[in-house]
Amino acid sequence: MVKDFWVRAEVYDEEAAELEEWQKITEDLRLKGKTRKDMGLEDFKKVEIRSAMLGIRVTIKEEIIAKAARCSRTGKFQLGVKKNNRWIEKIDKT
Repeated sequence: MVKDFWVRAEVYDEEAAELEEWQKITEDLRLKGKTRKDMGLEDFKKVEIRSAMLGIRVTIKEEIIAKAARCSRTGKFQLGVKKNNRWIEKIDKT
């Protein structure tokens, strides 16, 4: 089932939400300037992973991953850290 989930999974982020709005507006120009709710769309709150399994829509949010891993939802990350960074060893231990 996990394999079936990930084959169809997609990240739903701000860009995907904007595209969804644009598609609705191109279908019906009267929706331009309306809220997502008025368009019949769910409010965009946070990035999600969306998929479907056995015909059931499944959404995974950060909170669900944190709960399953029994860890805090808080933390920091940094892009572009070099492998020879002096903090790498300490971060790996953490």
